[in-house]
Amino acid sequence: MSVEKELIRLPFITKKVIDESTVEDYEKDKLLADGDQLRCTSLHVVLEGQIRIYTMDEEGREVSLYEVASNEICINSAAHLFSDVQYKVFAKAKSKVKILKIPKGTVEKDLLSDKRFFKYIMTKVMTKMNDLSLHYQMNVLSNLDRRLEFFLAKRFKEGKHIYITHKALAQEIGTSREVVSRKLKNLEKQGKIKLSRGKISV
Repeated sequence: MSVEKELIRLPFITKKVIDESTVEDYEKDKLLADGDQLRCTSLHVVLEGQIRIYTMDEEGREVSLYEVASNEICINSAAHLFSDVQYKVFAKAKSKVKILKIPKGTVEKDLLSDKRFFKYIMTKVMTKMNDLSLHYQMNVLSNLDRRLEFFLAKRFKEGKHIYITHKALAQEIGTSREVVSRKLKNLEKQGKIKLSRGKISV
C-alpha cells in the first residue's frame, strides 16, 4: 500500500509533503524516546502499528499516558517541534511500526497554513488531554483495585479477550507484576475473569 493511501484520513499531508519526508521502520519494543529532554526535528506520523507514550518514576515504575495509533500524528513530536517547553517522556513501539518523518521546514511551509492541519492538531491535543485526565483519575485518585477494574472494563468494551502480559498490565496501572498477578488471580477465583498465558477473558 502506498503512503498516500495509508494517510487517507490525513488529507492535508499531500504527495508533495510525503516526497520531502522520510519513512523509517522500527521493531516491536523499540524505545523511540528514552526520557531525555531532546527536541524533535521532524513531525512524526504513524503509518503502521502503535506507539505507547509513558512516564516513569524514580523507582522505575511506568505509567502509560496515551497511545499513538496508525494514521495518527504524534502530538509529542508536534509539541517538541513548535514549543520551547521541554519535558521528559518515553515512547515505545507496541508492535512493528512505520513512521513518516516530516521535516520542520516542510511543516512550516506546507502545513501550518492549512486550517485542516490546525484543526486536527487542536482536536488531538484536547483528546490526549482527556486521556491524561482519565489516567490521572485512575492512577492518582483511585486505589489499585479501582485502577485495575477501570483498565479491564475499558478494554473489555473492545471485546471478550484482552491480550496483555501481567508485566505490561502492571506498567499500564503503575504497580508491580507480582501485585497484578495476585489481584488477577483473586478476580479469577471470584469467577469474574479467566486467565491464560498473555490473555485475560470474560
